[in-house]
Amino acid sequence: MEENNLKEKEAETAADVPLTKKERRKLFKEQRKLERGSLEHKKKIRTILFYSVFAIILIGLVYILYTTTKYIKPGIDDDPFIGDANAQLTIIEFGDFQCPFTKEFNDGILPKLLEEYKGKIKIVYRDIVTNKHVNSDISAEAAQCANEQGKFEEYHNILFQRQGTAAKDNLKSYAQKINLDMDKFNSCFDSEKYKNEVKKDTKDGKKAKVSVTPTIFINDLKMNGIFSLEEYKKAIEEELK
Repeated sequence: MEENNLKEKEAETAADVPLTKKERRKLFKEQRKLERGSLEHKKKIRTILFYSVFAIILIGLVYILYTTTKYIKPGIDDDPFIGDANAQLTIIEFGDFQCPFTKEFNDGILPKLLEEYKGKIKIVYRDIVTNKHVNSDISAEAAQCANEQGKFEEYHNILFQRQGTAAKDNLKSYAQKINLDMDKFNSCFDSEKYKNEVKKDTKDGKKAKVSVTPTIFINDLKMNGIFSLEEYKKAIEEELK
C-alpha cells in the first residue's frame, strides 16, 4: 500500500517538473508528426471518396450511353421457333447453344413461360456465335438441320442437356437419338448448309447490339443477359395487354 502511494507521489512530482528545451522540442516534433499523419489520412479518405464518386458517375454515363444507343431491331428472319405459330406475341432470343447462361434460360425459364402463356407466345431462336465457347457454330448448324425435319425443339433441348459435348460425332448421335432421317441430316450437316445462315444471325445480332447471351427482345424491350422468371413474366404481360 505504501509502495503504491510512493509511486503516485513520484508520478505527481514528475508531472510538476518543467520540461527541458530538448524534451519540449521532441514533444513538439511528435505532435507535428501526429498532426501530419492525421492530415494525410484525411487526404487519403478524400481522394478515395473522390475517385469512388467519379467511378460511379463514369459507370452511370457508360450505362446510359450503351442503353440509349440506337440499334437495329432484329426481325424473325426465317429462323426456327418454339411455341404456337399463331401466337399473339413473338419473342426473339439470341442465344449460344454452348453458353451456360443461355442454357439456364432455355432449361429453367423458357419451359415455364411456354406453359404459363401457352398459345400466347412463341420464341424465335436466333444464333449468335460469341467465340467464347467451343463448337457453338456447328451446334447451331446442326440445330438448323434438325429444323428441316420439324424437330428443332427436340434437338434444341438435347443440345442444352448435353452442353459441352458438341463434337461432330456427338451432334450426329443426338440426331439419331430423336429419330431423324440420318441420311438427310448427315447430308445437311456435312455440307455446312447453314454455315452462312448462322453467320447472318450473328451479324444481325451485332447490329442489334447483342453483346451477351441470352439477349431477349420482347417487341421494343431488350433484355440483356439472364433475368428472373418474374421479370420475364412482367415484360410479357405488359406486351400482351
